Amino acid sequence: MTAVSKFTIKKTYCDYQTGPGGKLRIRMLMDDLQGIAQLHADVLGFGSEFCRENNVGWALTNYVVDIIEMPTFGEEMSISTWPSGAGAIRALRDYEVRGSDGRLMVRATSQWVMIDIKTRRLVKVASAVLAYDEFPERALDAELEKIDDFEITDAHASKTFPVLFDDIDSNSHVNNTSYTVWASESLGYEFLSSHTLRELKINFKKELTPQTESIVAYYKMSGTESHHIIQTDGQTNCSILCTWTPNGQE
Repeated sequence: MTAVSKFTIKKTYCDYQTGPGGKLRIRMLMDDLQGIAQLHADVLGFGSEFCRENNVGWALTNYVVDIIEMPTFGEEMSISTWPSGAGAIRALRDYEVRGSDGRLMVRATSQWVMIDIKTRRLVKVASAVLAYDEFPERALDAELEKIDDFEITDAHASKTFPVLFDDIDSNSHVNNTSYTVWASESLGYEFLSSHTLRELKINFKKELTPQTESIVAYYKMSGTESHHIIQTDGQTNCSILCTWTPNGQE
């Protein structure tokens, strides 16, 4: 049994990784959460090399991300992750991002499954990976539940995005960070420049393959919450709930 503790890296963001106001781009944040998860999986013995040798891959099913304060450029951040629970076919992983003074800026929890790369079927995590102790602490005690979607009508706003080669990852499907970008970008510059993202709840439902040419991002607003549905050919691939704060009311 492999003993587990928090795995932490230090990172200082550059100006080009941020947007208006010097705040980190959402893609950068999601990329780094995914990146540190992979680094830690490598250390524990079931990361990239293990997946290649066993023809399997980790796939994300759910995310809850609580953004207390979006990182900005120039400050050294501490990004931590650890496995916080596991079942027969699902594994939980939690995250924290802290500022140079130790203040908590971002906390998140996620749920992962392992798939057979050729068949795209689920593989039992317990029998596939090396045994490891779970770190009992939770960064965020949140339910990773299915998001109930609204019924799409012609009245709902939507935006179409191309699926680019740059969206495809090593598992031959669209990387999870692209969905978050599509959801936020569908709201447009005026909204995004006047609001700050506070929480993300993401439910991945059906993978997008390299053959997908474009997606449609539908959304509806309810107060400070935006509900997004990412679809191809009438099938829902991902559902996202975003909570926003008007700038100046943080």
